[in-house]
Amino acid sequence: METPCETLSDHSQSQSYFHKNPKILLCDEPTGALDYETGKHILKLLQDASRKLGATVIIITHNSLIKPMADQVIELKDGKVIENYKILTIVFK
Repeated sequence: METPCETLSDHSQSQSYFHKNPKILLCDEPTGALDYETGKHILKLLQDASRKLGATVIIITHNSLIKPMADQVIELKDGKVIENYKILTIVFK
């Protein structure tokens, strides 16, 4: 029997989303109401979903500090795209 997400704790809700292995995660201010450490944990989960599970993660936020984690950043102002750029990540092995 499945438990509706609304009845789960915040942590359990985030775990349940990853359990189903979605291809796209749409996250509206995922760290907005969280303390710093919990916010870091959630961003790490989202990054892992993208890197390890191949999910596309779309984050809508006012927090510009999240930008370095992104592969692509699209900035909007008054409903119009003002910036659209890819972030190059170099991994040395």
